[in-house]
Amino acid sequence: LVSVVDEKGQPVVGAKAVLQKDDRTTIGTDKFTPDSGIVAFDNLPEGSYLVYVVKAGFGESLSNVIEVKERKLNEAKVALVIGNGTLELLVLNSEANPVSGAVVSVYDFFTDEKIGKEKLTDQTGKTSFSLRADKKVYFVVESADALRYTSVPIQLGKEVTIKKEISLVESSSNLESK
Repeated sequence: LVSVVDEKGQPVVGAKAVLQKDDRTTIGTDKFTPDSGIVAFDNLPEGSYLVYVVKAGFGESLSNVIEVKERKLNEAKVALVIGNGTLELLVLNSEANPVSGAVVSVYDFFTDEKIGKEKLTDQTGKTSFSLRADKKVYFVVESADALRYTSVPIQLGKEVTIKKEISLVESSSNLESK
């Protein structure tokens, strides 16, 4: 089993793992890490192997030598430096004034799971999030006097700051029917 993790020990999804003999010749087919970050190379003859791991835009890494023995579970961990990206938000009302105290939450685009804790905008209507750079996310902004805002998906980048300005639409408490 090969675990592909980031610099904080968290699983890396979508990394390509290539099994190689110790002379660096490739064996079998490439595998891509699922949500768990773990791939398995089965039914290998005894010998010395390496695992080359790469994720586009985030670099590559090579495992230590793995000595495969018959009837023994062999495990290796390979770390990729993913880094962080920053999402900076400016929340305004319909009159282009900053909205203080709006609640902002960030979600993983693929799993819809909330990432970290929600944050409040400051007196200037700003808040920011430092997020793992290989994430595709969307954010939700909620304020007492406005309709809920959900963004389009955003692909983060390594050491990249993405700035977004959001104009909230006031909620209407009076609906008229004709």
